[in-house]
Amino acid sequence: MRVASEGHAPLTPVRRGRLMLGTVKPFTGSPTHMLDIGASGTGVFAPAAPTTLVPGGGPVLQRPTIMPIFWGAEWTSPSPPIAPATLLDRLKTIIDGSYLDGLVQYGFTGKPTLLGPRYVTNTEPAASTTVAGWSTEGVNLLRGLIDAEQIAEPDEDWSRLTVIFLPSTVAYPSDSTGTTFGFHSSFQWVDYDLLDVDDDPVRFAMIGTAPFGAIPGIDMATYSFSHELVEAMTDPDGASGWRQSPGTGSASADEIADSPCNQIGRLDGTAVASYWSDADNACIIPSLTRTAFFEVSDRHLDAEVDGPEQSFHVERDCGRNHHWSGDYTYHIAQRHLTVTLQGKPRNWINPTGDWIVAGQKITTAAQPVSVNLPVSFPGYPDAVTANRLVTLTATATNDTLVLVNDPADGSYSVPVVFEVTETFNDGNAQAHKETWTLDVDIDGQEIVYSQAYIDALSRCMQQQLSTMTRDMKGLREVYAEFAELLRTHRGPPIDQDPIAGLARAAERGLRELRDLAKDVRRSRVILGRDSG
Repeated sequence: MRVASEGHAPLTPVRRGRLMLGTVKPFTGSPTHMLDIGASGTGVFAPAAPTTLVPGGGPVLQRPTIMPIFWGAEWTSPSPPIAPATLLDRLKTIIDGSYLDGLVQYGFTGKPTLLGPRYVTNTEPAASTTVAGWSTEGVNLLRGLIDAEQIAEPDEDWSRLTVIFLPSTVAYPSDSTGTTFGFHSSFQWVDYDLLDVDDDPVRFAMIGTAPFGAIPGIDMATYSFSHELVEAMTDPDGASGWRQSPGTGSASADEIADSPCNQIGRLDGTAVASYWSDADNACIIPSLTRTAFFEVSDRHLDAEVDGPEQSFHVERDCGRNHHWSGDYTYHIAQRHLTVTLQGKPRNWINPTGDWIVAGQKITTAAQPVSVNLPVSFPGYPDAVTANRLVTLTATATNDTLVLVNDPADGSYSVPVVFEVTETFNDGNAQAHKETWTLDVDIDGQEIVYSQAYIDALSRCMQQQLSTMTRDMKGLREVYAEFAELLRTHRGPPIDQDPIAGLARAAERGLRELRDLAKDVRRSRVILGRDSG
């Protein structure tokens, strides 16, 4: 920190500075899979060898001030691979959302503060270097910015964490330990000015933004940032904060987000890293809800062939003094259908979809699928159901399945599985797989009644309703008289069993009416009318 003179004569500062590089904590390895993370629950990933996080007594950053620095001319170009505003919005999601909630168990109850960004465009980082080279570049960059008073000295903000985002042209360093996506570290800034002695750590992180395999650069940037953020908060100097026990004993490992926590997930649209939770005895991403589904996106009637007319006779009671008797006709329509299903593995990073129909994986176009299923053939008064062999043809792409039926097979439901797999180009062929199942209705045949039967059935329903209304009104009148009799009667006791019986009958009637109301509402929805 500089101190201005107070007199007319300038004060000449006596200054000497030195830099002491702290532990460089690289983020190495490979992300295993991407999960979709929503707004409730917690993603728990149980490791093969659980650990425990213990405090080392050293400093922590309870509520760090995050200063993002975008290094390189790429960031201010007209169309950068990652728009800085987009990246900043995702950093806010990580900081302000539920991602850091898992740190409460370790005493971290506040949220970091995100400062406005700085841009450094007059120099460029090396396109390819080692982890040590990255670290040296970061130290030299920050030393120059502090010397030029473009950013404050560390004693002006003890909790500052400077995060340097590299351009997408900078390759990730690789060695025998794996690929490094970023790291956090610190160096000691020692500055003796007149009336001011500064001997404080400058804590910083370097974050790569290049794509990795099929994972876009924006996801790698936020994944690495979240990893380094939780580690810098809990173990800012890389040796004496919260660390795993038992651990490897390496200063460059054993932090809260290190192995076994190598999962990558998506929280509210932003890629993040898992970290260790003693409370769960597992790696977690707070607020996990996996979502992926598929649905029937189109059901197209290609052709309909009407079978011969068939006759039937109706004898039915339609209420008081109303009896329905008549002869009518129907025919069976055979329906040639094309049913299209759309898979929607939302927010996965690099998904591939496979379709399995009745236990058979679809790998070719117009692949025949034969399976024994319960099949329904419509008729009057009831449909005929039997197990029989049906045959479909199925064509699948990554996220679409098309089914074509044989109308002669009747109507049935066929089980369809949408299987989503992610494999990353990380040299280990690691993969994650999820499946979703849906029974798809294939209505290959339906009964078509004559208009005369439909009209007669409607009249019967209206007569039944009218009879029920009159009967309900009559029942209420009789009950009112009976209740008044009970209230005013002064003679021998009256048997009240009819009242109990009426109550039971009324409850049954109410249940029937509720079920009827549901059926009516459902019918109105099917017909496309107001369901209210």
